Amino acid sequence: MLYKIKKFIPANFKRKLKDLGIKIIFLFLNIVEPLTGKFVSFSTRPIRASGISILSVCPEENYSEYTIVMQGPIVTKYRFTLETLLIYKKLFPGAFIVLSTWEGGDTYTIEAARGAGLEVIINKKPIPGLFNVNMQTVSAMAGLRLAAKLNKKYALKVRADQRIYNSESLTFFSNLLKNFPLTVSGSKLKGRIIATGAYNFKIKQKIYNIYESSPIFGYLEDVMLFFGADLISNNPPPLEFLKKYYPNSPFMAEGYIFTEFLKKIGHQPENTPEDYLRCLARYCILIDAMTLGWYWFKYKRFIECQNLGLTYEHNGHLAFTDWLNLYNYYK
Repeated sequence: MLYKIKKFIPANFKRKLKDLGIKIIFLFLNIVEPLTGKFVSFSTRPIRASGISILSVCPEENYSEYTIVMQGPIVTKYRFTLETLLIYKKLFPGAFIVLSTWEGGDTYTIEAARGAGLEVIINKKPIPGLFNVNMQTVSAMAGLRLAAKLNKKYALKVRADQRIYNSESLTFFSNLLKNFPLTVSGSKLKGRIIATGAYNFKIKQKIYNIYESSPIFGYLEDVMLFFGADLISNNPPPLEFLKKYYPNSPFMAEGYIFTEFLKKIGHQPENTPEDYLRCLARYCILIDAMTLGWYWFKYKRFIECQNLGLTYEHNGHLAFTDWLNLYNYYK
């Protein structure tokens, strides 16, 4: 409704409203900073695809070898999921874009996506599994299998409540795979798995796992291995590395997906800090989400860094700088 009204507001008046809004925000931040003892900044991002401008330093690329699989429940506020799909279509021409969602999802988004020439998969809901692990793996794999039938080379798995704004992201990802080839002999992987960091989730042992809720990129067959974990019950067996510190809840989605992935590629986890760090160095590439212009329409969405990549506070996160140091250490 507000978006429709905005079209009829004179441009000069909109600029004045914008300037007034910024002044009010600055006034508020000048009060907040001394109270919190922290510097505060803010940034804006286009809500809709129509607000996106593309400025590339490289020649225009055809993304026909790439697939983008968006999975998860549809976000209707601000048409977030739909506008994100339209943004990807605009940023990455030729890419095979799939929305893999659930029965009962928003019909307007589904039909609008199909009307824009995008693929939509409607999945039947499985048993959710603890922390909805099955919901994620089933919807992700449905999109990845469809892309495999079309012989796509690269895959980016994203969530329906997240967005990437950087138009160079897919090229950046594939260049990382070329510049950091897999060096482990006998691995079932074709290349590395790229993710926006890894977390230790406040585990005293400092065992880091890839945060599967982040964007995941790699060769298509590798991404399928990553999300190929078996379905679990709502009361699955505990994860060994969590039993000591969380005896009442020794399971987490990230740990399950990552450890099952390691097993599938032929590595038996030792459940030690060194082993997990070595795996991140040998099989993965960790990048900073801010490089992608990444935005998560959830939780602390008004906080710019969202714990991804800044190191002046200890947050249990491994950024690109950490990964590069690990990569060289475990060569």
